[in-house]
Amino acid sequence: MRSSAALEDSATRTAAGRYNTMLGVQYSQLKEAVGIVNSGYPNGSVAIQEDITESMQYSGVVYTNLNGRMEISIGPKDFVHDIVKGILPPTRVSINNNIEVMGEPVAQSLIKSICEECSKAEAYFGTPLDIEFAFTNEGFVFLQARPLPAPTDKAIKALELRRAKSVLSNTYSLGVDDIPLGIGNYREILGDSKATELSISVFNYIFSGDGKSIMGAVQLGRTALGYDVGKEAFPWVISLGGKVYYNFIADSLQFRPQGVSLERYIKLINKHYIPELKTAPEKLNYPELGLYIQFQNEAIAAGLDPEPFAKVVESNRKAVSSINVPNESPSGVSIEIPSSAKECIAMIKDTADMIRKGSAKDYVIAARLAFFAMEDVRNYLAETSEKNPAAYGKLCTEFSAKGIEKLRNAILYDESIRSFELEPTENNRYIGSFELSTERDFPPKRRYKSGRGIDDKKLAALVGSARTALENREKVKFYLFRDYNSLRQAVLHLAELSGIGDNMFGLRLEELDLVNEKPMLAEYRYMLRKSIKPRGDAIFSDPLFLNSAESLIKAKASPKTELVFGTLNDGEHKFIDKSYIAMIKEVDQTKAFPEELTLVIVQDNIRPGSHIFTQLSDYGVPVISMNKELFDAVAESNGFTIKKTGESIEIVCN
Repeated sequence: MRSSAALEDSATRTAAGRYNTMLGVQYSQLKEAVGIVNSGYPNGSVAIQEDITESMQYSGVVYTNLNGRMEISIGPKDFVHDIVKGILPPTRVSINNNIEVMGEPVAQSLIKSICEECSKAEAYFGTPLDIEFAFTNEGFVFLQARPLPAPTDKAIKALELRRAKSVLSNTYSLGVDDIPLGIGNYREILGDSKATELSISVFNYIFSGDGKSIMGAVQLGRTALGYDVGKEAFPWVISLGGKVYYNFIADSLQFRPQGVSLERYIKLINKHYIPELKTAPEKLNYPELGLYIQFQNEAIAAGLDPEPFAKVVESNRKAVSSINVPNESPSGVSIEIPSSAKECIAMIKDTADMIRKGSAKDYVIAARLAFFAMEDVRNYLAETSEKNPAAYGKLCTEFSAKGIEKLRNAILYDESIRSFELEPTENNRYIGSFELSTERDFPPKRRYKSGRGIDDKKLAALVGSARTALENREKVKFYLFRDYNSLRQAVLHLAELSGIGDNMFGLRLEELDLVNEKPMLAEYRYMLRKSIKPRGDAIFSDPLFLNSAESLIKAKASPKTELVFGTLNDGEHKFIDKSYIAMIKEVDQTKAFPEELTLVIVQDNIRPGSHIFTQLSDYGVPVISMNKELFDAVAESNGFTIKKTGESIEIVCN
């Protein structure tokens, strides 16, 4: 018999052990037991659960993410009841990149099972958890789980890295040495700091599929152009710590032509591509700076068979020459509003599918041809600079540009790239980013100009084709954004129908069913992400190499002090006023502290897994554990200074 008080556990607070729990209650004692348990909160309710104490072989407590480590306290039979009272468990296990077992050894299979089950629970709820568990003849059993409040930056980082490695499993399975994540222009097109989980996941689904059987617009469009792109293109972008990152391995594989094996391409990526990016990480934010192989000469330099590249170049040039640029602008659409959240969720998914197979695919083809045509100009200018330096120098002078990329852009944009100009009516309010939460706008008015003539006829032809391809890309994009606006209307209507409001943007596309079926779980997830987003800059750097993420965390102070057991954050000598210190001599399951609390000092009988330690995690402040003699000395002093050197702490009483 236990309480189910609404205030006992929430996403931000725990009240571990505050209410009555009764074990081994017999049927004849039910009525009396309900009264006893309910006495602590007369307006609450009582949960009746099967008592499996007698069948427990092992039991214990797990913190899935305590400052980046999974901490397991375990003992024989029903020892979990002793652990929560603060009694030292026979075995403690700490897991990060390796497993450290302290105390009595237990079977590795037992530790593995605990780790797997608790990691699944953490992933399911999307937050670090405090779990009580048991092992019976039937295997692992969850006794209870609550959110571990006030997670530190280190805990969030570990949680996000675990999720990233799961989401990026397609990329990891390729055998790459590392996964470089950069910015490119993807933060900009996804709303930059306004990017939300819903928009990121919708963008991924539309453009790179689901990583399984559903191909995204990138796979559909590029395969039609002669490239070999499969599920390895998923995910195209990923959010970490509330920030958007671009998966450059997935992007580079989109340039692999049919006829070049995936294995050969991965070897090239490991040997040249990743080392180059680690030497010059700024290129992760500018993908056009010669990172990808597109032409025969580049393939030969990389040791690849040039024939497949020659075929795709010929195919692309043919496609560019036959582009039919749309003359009529798309008309805005208004969707038919469904009457229920369930129907609205189905409409959102159907609309995303329609975009994936239609306007997004068309845009991928248009964008690929435009980028290829631009690169065709760049490649020709590079050859000219080597074979005819005088002609190249003359072009640089005429267009006032130095460097091949700058010269290419100066020539291409010397004549304006045409686009649609629509009347600013509500029906045309759909131009904007891929971020669904942002307002749509009208197409801007432009002033057009005609460019200078180009004497080199081959260059002039290439430039003319590139300008056509760029105009086509700009106009095809209008159709994509028109459809995206329809999707946005459905999303906003779901937010209104469900009553969830803007919080819905904190959910991912695959979680939308929770809004209708499991609203409480949906609430847990978007509340956690809402708290993570402002801390993103403190957790991950730009750019980021995922396997090296530990060394690339930004040197920035955390918004909250880390919860540490037995150590203190890096710091100097620091005087701490006693009025901001809580000193706990005994295990007290009902202790409450002021919000201005700076430090907690406890005797060494208070350990991870106990009720009081769980409560301390609410406050996100350092916890110092010390023996009775030192504890008494500090308690009797008028003040003290603390100095941490390495892992040792020196406390000097006044």
